[in-house]
Amino acid sequence: MKGTRVQAVVQELRGEKIDIVHWIPDQAEYVCRALAPAKVSKIIIDDDEHSMEVIVPDDQLSLAIGKKGQNVRLASRLTGWRIDVRSEAEAEEETRQARQSIGAIPGINDFAAELLYQAGFKSAEEVADSELEEILDVEGVSKDKAESLYKSAKEYVAEKRKKEQEAQAAAQAAAARCQRSAAGGGKTTPRILGAPLSKRGHRPQRTCLGCGAREEQNKLIRLMVGEQGELKISRLANGRGGYLHRAHSCWQAFLRKKSLHRAFHVEIGKDVREK
Repeated sequence: MKGTRVQAVVQELRGEKIDIVHWIPDQAEYVCRALAPAKVSKIIIDDDEHSMEVIVPDDQLSLAIGKKGQNVRLASRLTGWRIDVRSEAEAEEETRQARQSIGAIPGINDFAAELLYQAGFKSAEEVADSELEEILDVEGVSKDKAESLYKSAKEYVAEKRKKEQEAQAAAQAAAARCQRSAAGGGKTTPRILGAPLSKRGHRPQRTCLGCGAREEQNKLIRLMVGEQGELKISRLANGRGGYLHRAHSCWQAFLRKKSLHRAFHVEIGKDVREK
C-alpha cells in the first residue's frame, strides 16, 4: 500500500506528522520545497551571510511561517540556511523606501541609485557607512562618480544625524520642562488683560436678555432688581440678575418680551419699566 513505510513511522511516533522533502543540489529550490505547500514568489540569496530572503504572496505568508514560526525554523534547520520570509507587500514597501533613501543623496541620478540598490545597498546610511572600495566595486559606476557619491553620502548622512540628535535633545528638554512643571504644582493659566478668565482660560460669556445673542460678559451690563423692586446695574452685588447689551434696541426688546419677569422671577411695576 502506498505510504506504508511512512505510516509505520507515524504510528511509532504516536501520530506525529511527517513531511518528506526531496533533496536537490539547487539550494534555492531546496528551500522552496522545504517551505511547501506555501508558494514562493522570489528568493534573494546572500552567500556571504549564508542567508535567503524568501518573498511569498501576501495570502501565503502565515502558511510559510507556520504557527509561531515553526515552518521557517524547521526549513532553516533542514537546509542549513538562515531564512527570512516576507510578504510581497512588505518587500515592495521596503524596496520603495530603500530607493527613496538612496535617491535622496545629493548629486545622485536614478541610474546610479538603481545600481547601488541592485548592489545590495538599502539606504543612504549604508552607503555612507560602507568603505569606498565597496562603491568602487559596483559595476557601472566610474571611479570619479563613486568617489563623488561616497563623499556626498557621508556629508548628507552626517547632517541628517545631526538634525535628528538636535530634535531628540529638544524633545527631551521639553519633556523635562513638563516634569518640572508638574512637580512644581501644575500648569498655570496665562494672564490676559480684559475680562477675568475661567479655570480653562476662556472669557465667560452671557446671553443678552434683549436680542438673545451670546457675548463676553465684560461687554454687557448686569441688571438686578432690589428688594423694593428698584432696577440696579451692578457687577458685584450678590443675587439673581441678567445681562443686557447697552444698545437701545436691546433695551426695547427686553421690555417687550417681559424678560425682567422671566429672568428675575418677580413682578416689575410700571414705574420701574418707565425708569
